[in-house]
Amino acid sequence: MKEKLANNFGLKLISLAAAIVIWFLVVQINDPVISESYDGITVEMLNVKALASDQEYSVLDDSDHVDITVKARKSVIQDLTAEDFKAHADMLELTQMGSTWVAPIDITLPKDVSESDIYYRPHNLKISIEESETKAVKVSVVTKGTPGGGYVVGDKQPNPSSIEIKGPESVVKKVKNAVATVNVTDMTADQTFPSIKLTMVDSDGDPVINADKLKYEQKESGISVKIVMYKKQLVSLKGSYSGSPAEDYRVTNVICDPDQITIAGPESALEKIGSSITINPSFLDVSGLDKDKSVVVDITELIDSDKIKVVDPVDEDGKSQVLMIAYIEKMVEWNELVSKDSIEVTGAPEGYSYSFSDSMANLVVTLEALEAEKAKFDQSTLKTSIDLSNYKRAGSYEVPVTVSVPSPYTVKEPVTVKIDLRKK
Repeated sequence: MKEKLANNFGLKLISLAAAIVIWFLVVQINDPVISESYDGITVEMLNVKALASDQEYSVLDDSDHVDITVKARKSVIQDLTAEDFKAHADMLELTQMGSTWVAPIDITLPKDVSESDIYYRPHNLKISIEESETKAVKVSVVTKGTPGGGYVVGDKQPNPSSIEIKGPESVVKKVKNAVATVNVTDMTADQTFPSIKLTMVDSDGDPVINADKLKYEQKESGISVKIVMYKKQLVSLKGSYSGSPAEDYRVTNVICDPDQITIAGPESALEKIGSSITINPSFLDVSGLDKDKSVVVDITELIDSDKIKVVDPVDEDGKSQVLMIAYIEKMVEWNELVSKDSIEVTGAPEGYSYSFSDSMANLVVTLEALEAEKAKFDQSTLKTSIDLSNYKRAGSYEVPVTVSVPSPYTVKEPVTVKIDLRKK
């Protein structure tokens, strides 16, 4: 037997080695060692209550999620899922490293997987710990979308109008207010939205980083917001002025630019406004002026209703500025000759006769108007008359003449005629 075993010993060793190699190759082909990654596994934080009640923590560098790589037989890995791995960090094991606190992350492995089979990162949960702060912040409403034709958003009513937030001091201090965003696309009637989520924003209007660390009662439920819709209406603007310009000057026109604005409000309030708004004359005083004057008026200050809003034009500050201009022109004078025979005489006393002074040929009437109006003057529209009812005795009298001219012409100087009154 010994001889049989000893015979061809080298060949037998080679056969054994070949058999092992073949077995290894068969195993590798049928059940090879492979690698698989399971990313983003959430780290459960244990004993969080160990932190002081007046402290808040923030996870740093997304270290509350681990990525695990497993290297094992295919037969082991093929049935694994990310849910088979559990990761946790115990707050009782926190240690401070500078301004950062760290706790080791432990991995609970599924059956058939050993610690030598896995590689994971990070190994430590990193958090910052700071004092807790509480403060009240105002709730504001922002709308997006375009309402239905002829309507605008009139009033935005959040409920509640302010909330109390609590969280890490560094985060709370950045919060300026809470914003509720409501979509008003195609809206033409009032509507209440029952559960609008809030966004915390800073003084620049940007979302606050780490706002998810804040606690407030309405975080999950959101708040109620009522949107009140206003109907739009186009109204014209009428300018006016106060005072009188310099002598021999006249205000020829007052214009507004723009001469129409769009307002919005409840229909009952719009009816009170009507189709036009006259700007108070106190805004444009032309006293003693001999040239044009302009002023800028904020129409929003003139509308005496908190339910009416100006829609267009409106600048970035919410003002609706209108330019009002008073045009002032110099008047010109000229003389018109009126025949004495055309003067109407009334009230002549009974038993007396009258005659005009022989020295008077024609009556001179001085008129005043703008240059353009002078060229259009029709003398036939100039009427003159005298009243003799106050003259009861014979004699010569200087009688005032009543001169009538149509607008916009005016008589510059008083006119008189000399009348001789005689007894018949």
